[in-house]
Amino acid sequence: KLGRRSGKMNWGWDRVLDLNLKAPFYLTRSLLPQLWLASGAAGGDPSRVIMIGSVVGLNHQSFPTHA
Repeated sequence: KLGRRSGKMNWGWDRVLDLNLKAPFYLTRSLLPQLWLASGAAGGDPSRVIMIGSVVGLNHQSFPTHA
């Protein structure tokens, strides 16, 4: 049964946030030590993490999506 008390009402939204927001954040955070080392080896040029997305999310999709 879906409802506020069951915690299952927003499962799709939670999956979208997990994939599109939390995953890149935690990945980047876990790579920080290597990024700092690489920037020092490159003479102070900062390391970069490049996030790539899609413009498909800007338009409504005719089929159900969760990410």
